[in-house]
Amino acid sequence: IDRLQTGGARQHLDAIIVYEVHGTTEKRATSFSIADLTVIGAYIAPGRKAHAAGHATALMFDVRNGYPYGGADATVEKDKIAPAAFANARASDLLRETQSAAVAELAPKLSGMLASLERQMAERRAEEKGGDRLNSRHSPTGLNSSR
Repeated sequence: IDRLQTGGARQHLDAIIVYEVHGTTEKRATSFSIADLTVIGAYIAPGRKAHAAGHATALMFDVRNGYPYGGADATVEKDKIAPAAFANARASDLLRETQSAAVAELAPKLSGMLASLERQMAERRAEEKGGDRLNSRHSPTGLNSSR
């Protein structure tokens, strides 16, 4: 985080959004995997079930003090059946698909988080202005200056 804060400070930023995309794959035999014992079956029979999970996570934090303002995450899972000979390639393709889909799901969540932060900041500013108006009516001694 120190390097990110330094980089953000050099760019004169107040906050940074950091995101990460990762995923996992798993392949399991199906009931058709007995056909894998033959050359033709290994290329034709749907002997493997590929499962992939794509994850995307984002965190927004303050450059000066490292305070985390908020975060969002998304996970997408998909399954695909493939012949044993193509199971690794299908699992890799499925992983890319799920990671892309997770990023696509993350974007609106991140947008919602930013909108929520903006509302909170507007409410705080309004409260601070309301407090300033009350304080401006009173003298430093605590007595109302309009009397």
